Amino acid sequence: MKPIASGTAWRIIVSYQRRYRWHQPIILDVRFGNGVFCCSSRRSGCIRSLGVFLLGASDAMSLACSIPDGLDMLPEITEAEATGEVAAIYRRIRETQGSPVVNLIWRHLATIEGALSWAWPQVETGRPTIEAAMNPMFNFIDQCVARHSLAIGVSLTSPSPSAIDVLLAYDRGNCWNLLATTILVAVRAGSPLPSIGYEAAPLPPIRGAVPALRRYLELDARQRAQVDELSRVGPGAFSGVLPSLWLHLANWPDLLSEVAASCPPTLASTQFRAACDEVMERAAVILGLAPLRKAGPAPIDLSIGAFRQRLPEMLLIGRVLIKATGG
Repeated sequence: MKPIASGTAWRIIVSYQRRYRWHQPIILDVRFGNGVFCCSSRRSGCIRSLGVFLLGASDAMSLACSIPDGLDMLPEITEAEATGEVAAIYRRIRETQGSPVVNLIWRHLATIEGALSWAWPQVETGRPTIEAAMNPMFNFIDQCVARHSLAIGVSLTSPSPSAIDVLLAYDRGNCWNLLATTILVAVRAGSPLPSIGYEAAPLPPIRGAVPALRRYLELDARQRAQVDELSRVGPGAFSGVLPSLWLHLANWPDLLSEVAASCPPTLASTQFRAACDEVMERAAVILGLAPLRKAGPAPIDLSIGAFRQRLPEMLLIGRVLIKATGG
């Protein structure tokens, strides 16, 4: 095999395996320089092992490498790290959503040049429409949970009030953000901001004290395995989005253990997948939007699309967990 010249680049097809099962291939861009391979992808997530076939080189090559399973690979600007315009937008997000949590979608968009400063004003303008759609959306989600029997087998033992506040904060944020991203996709495709016939009903702020979000690498091995399991079994597993809810619940190890023990069968079920599809479609219907076109290739479009794959899943399972607390 000929030596590889520094600066050589390939587009590669990646097949990868989790728990002895092969998953859908993804595409990576690889560049060789200074003796190392640097990879980038439009999809990031929990990848345990890569079997790589490089295309376009004079000699076919195979490369195997290992990446720690479940790493939080999506870049973000955390609430603690935010300064200037980003910190100001984060404050507006908390005030607008009535939630103490700035969800990952906004923390991630803050890393893409111009994305957060464009996206948040768009949905802020659409706030009356989103607030009018919240209760109809929650009602539909509750119907999905009941119709598909999603709460069966999920039980929690008296979570603390602060843990319940975290569940409520993510419930609020995930519903708000699903509606917001539905609007953003439509606006990016050239549609005007929607207006619907429901009466706006602003939800009261969530006042409880919410502990800091745990970082994946701060977790012990057992908690990382639990977060990995919860993140990889649902319909949004290929989104590349590691849900922050599971990291937040790591503040209560016993609660995370209960969730990890009871939720994976529900997340992996065909009924749950069907419910996610219904929730995604219903969001557009409630907002009065036509079926949404495929996202464009810009980084902001790809990021919004990735979160839209994960949001219905987290909205449904979050609602299931709230019901399991007696809420």
